[in-house]
Amino acid sequence: MQDIIDSEGKVHIPWLYRYQLNLMANEPVKVELRLHEIVISKQIWHCVFCKSTLNLVRLGKTCACKRCINRLYDAKSGDILEEKPVD
Repeated sequence: MQDIIDSEGKVHIPWLYRYQLNLMANEPVKVELRLHEIVISKQIWHCVFCKSTLNLVRLGKTCACKRCINRLYDAKSGDILEEKPVD
């Protein structure tokens, strides 16, 4: 596919590409600059603590899963919580 960049820096992403990635209007995407490429990919949300992609609660640009939220809620002052891998 070849396209042009408009005066506002926007590029049209074809419907079929958006459909295949399940991208909706106004959904955040990840934009990366690599050597001679601009790579646009779907933003995959994950828990900032355990990296799980399940049962997420978003807080701005960060997410935490319900399991980690519950662990933090149950923690007492001075507790040191060990990292737990995703089941």
